[in-house]
Amino acid sequence: GITEIKKECEEAIQSGQQEESSMVSYYWGWFTRQARHHPVWIMISMNLYWAMIWGYYTKILPTATATVLEGRKMVFVPGICSGIFYFIGTIGWPYVTRFTNKTATVTLICILLTIATVLSILILPTDAATNLDSTATSYITPKPYLVIIIASLIGLGDCGFTIVIYSLVGLVFAEDTAAGFGLMNCAFCIFYAPAMFVVQYISVHVWLYFQQGVVLFMGLITTIGLKKYLSQ
Repeated sequence: GITEIKKECEEAIQSGQQEESSMVSYYWGWFTRQARHHPVWIMISMNLYWAMIWGYYTKILPTATATVLEGRKMVFVPGICSGIFYFIGTIGWPYVTRFTNKTATVTLICILLTIATVLSILILPTDAATNLDSTATSYITPKPYLVIIIASLIGLGDCGFTIVIYSLVGLVFAEDTAAGFGLMNCAFCIFYAPAMFVVQYISVHVWLYFQQGVVLFMGLITTIGLKKYLSQ
């Protein structure tokens, strides 16, 4: 009895170890094959965009809003507005792509995010993300409706980019889509963690300038480097 149970447990453990080793070998082989193709590295680099834009509207914008508009009363507004328009985007962007094409969709997304970034630079003092008692002046007088516009454009634009990127995952990683999504999630965590650390030590305007550069870079490499996949 006990000897047989012990033997079965040992066999189960050995079988599990062999299966785990086999999975590691499979995914390592899959990654080395994928790494030979430049579209894979373009897809991985797109996670820098997500790290920047998510860092902005989840960490910077709510704090900055509290700085310039009625203390903490407006803190939740950016998140609510971006969430609502993200949902609207899940309905609207597929129709935009259907009546135009993916390249035009990416261009429109970049325009929306650029408008949001420019408005942010205009209404937020340079230390707005770190100092709730900021005395620095902004280029234009901050207004609640401007914060709502910024958050709405970010939600709409980010939704569109997410739909485009996820559709590209199925094409670029056609050999194993599940592994492709796993790689993208891993890359996102690698980019996002340092971004959340760095944001505490730079001004909001520096972040926004860099963020705008990333948005334009993502637009270019998507429409040029992945042109073959966008046309499918």
